[in-house]
Amino acid sequence: MTRSPWASCAVALCVMVVGVSVQPAAGAETVEVPFSSDRWDAAAGRTLEHLGRTGFEGSATMKEVAFTDGTIEVDVAVTGARSYPGIVFRTQGDGGGENVYLRPHRAGLYDDAVQYTPMFRGVSCWQLYNGDGFTAGTELPTDEWVTLRVEVSGSRARVFVGESGEPVLVIEHLKRDSVAGAIGVRGPMGGTAVFSNFRYSEEAPPDFGHHAYVDSPPGLLTGWQVSEPLAPEYAASERLPDPEVIEGLTWSGVDVEPSGLVNLTRFVSRTGRRPDAVLARTRVTTEVAEVRQLRLGYSDQVTVFLNGAPLFTGSSAYRERDPSFLGIVGMFDTVYLPLEQGDNELMLLVTEVFGGWAFMAGWGGATYLEPGVVKLWETAAEFKVPESVAWDPKREVYYVSNYDGYNPSRGEGLQSISRLSAEGETVDPDWVTGLRNPTGLQVRGDRLWVVERTGLAVIETESGSIVERHELGAGFANDVA
Repeated sequence: MTRSPWASCAVALCVMVVGVSVQPAAGAETVEVPFSSDRWDAAAGRTLEHLGRTGFEGSATMKEVAFTDGTIEVDVAVTGARSYPGIVFRTQGDGGGENVYLRPHRAGLYDDAVQYTPMFRGVSCWQLYNGDGFTAGTELPTDEWVTLRVEVSGSRARVFVGESGEPVLVIEHLKRDSVAGAIGVRGPMGGTAVFSNFRYSEEAPPDFGHHAYVDSPPGLLTGWQVSEPLAPEYAASERLPDPEVIEGLTWSGVDVEPSGLVNLTRFVSRTGRRPDAVLARTRVTTEVAEVRQLRLGYSDQVTVFLNGAPLFTGSSAYRERDPSFLGIVGMFDTVYLPLEQGDNELMLLVTEVFGGWAFMAGWGGATYLEPGVVKLWETAAEFKVPESVAWDPKREVYYVSNYDGYNPSRGEGLQSISRLSAEGETVDPDWVTGLRNPTGLQVRGDRLWVVERTGLAVIETESGSIVERHELGAGFANDVA
């Protein structure tokens, strides 16, 4: 479990995921389409002999196929050089569609050797969607045929690489609507990736099971309006257009995705190969003047203005910060806004160069409560990576385990348990010391059971003494029940 050093408290949730082998539905009609067939629109590629087969390199789309759900398979042979061969499906004439592809040069090294990305208006939005449900790692042998298979059902898809019956990537939320479109392959010229043996079925794939819930982070900014593209001189600019130019722009409201992302590519077309820029604006109203922390993500460049004044400029373009920098969007930057009492206009000038056009913003450094929840008290940020809290009804105190990070230089056995009063006032920040990166806690009678990295410690709650230790032989014990 990844821990955030900024969290005020973490509760461990242990989940066991059981793998289920998934095979194509019995009796599904599979159609094989050789790349030599006239069913292909293959103007952007060519056939060739490769590894004992007739193969194809480049990009091609099948004619007269309206694919919504089903299975698409193709064999791929790669050299290991940088290339992005993959399958496209539900493609539209406006440059939109879905794309699942391989990164052979990252296979076995990074968790993004397989990627899903939507395409809008001819732009592949690979920088905007990364991590669970979008990217995954895999091994990919070179100079041999490997099967890439995609199963599609409604808003979900599964990706298989090789002969394994287990998907390497499960896509819970395809980012485009479930509308019929063309299918095909998309890859490079030059011999770094070759396709062969294309086949597809429009039989519905096996059931995907329970649909994963998407939880939005608290504090997202919504209510954004976005302008039409600006004149070229404003790309990567640190100044706003004149007020009369701003008022003359056409503005439209835009949707915010559950993650907080505003995918500008959905709403605004690129004007050409040169960088493009738009303005995004929203209103922030406060009862009193205050400084508020704004967390920010963007692709590729942004300048932040509050009430017309520039406060921040950042660049997150591909390879901008170092040769391996990808420019993936996330709330990685922070700017502090000096808000005036009443209405404030927050405006972003967002520039796109390559890989997807987007921004996301939300308030940081605050607590957000669901309706009906009332905060009674909170502590200062004085704990050393707090992991778990347990209530002792007999002594009316809380115990907090201080995991104290992963840094080996701190040494094992130097961590502690804190004790708090029922009102949240610290009774003793290091009530018991000598723990080994404690995590889960459980109170039973006059004893506190504490999970350590490899076992359990038992503390006598009256004296605060460690009275027992039990080694479990576990790799990373996390909680106790």
